[in-house]
Amino acid sequence: MQENLRETVRIIGKGKTKQHAVNAALSQVQRQVMAKYPSAMILRIEPRDVAILTATEKRYKETFFFFLFPRIRHEFEVELEIALELAVMHIEKVNFNAEDYTKNKLVKKFAKG
Repeated sequence: MQENLRETVRIIGKGKTKQHAVNAALSQVQRQVMAKYPSAMILRIEPRDVAILTATEKRYKETFFFFLFPRIRHEFEVELEIALELAVMHIEKVNFNAEDYTKNKLVKKFAKG
């Protein structure tokens, strides 16, 4: 019923600080794994290795009315490749027993009026 898999995902995160960029990237791991296995129940996602592919800082100058109050803005972007170990339960392999409760006496009583 339970299966252990190894998977690798690539994710990109952006933010105003380095921490926000990494957090934005890591928050996408579960979404990507669930999208890859839509008919399975993900029991555990365990990172095994994290590789930073790119990490960039973008700076730009911002002004008010073209010349007043100039300031430098920063935006960070990080691209990560994460090796994961997954514990997955396939829902389609679960056998459900069907029980018919449509012949309930209460249903008949209210149906008669």
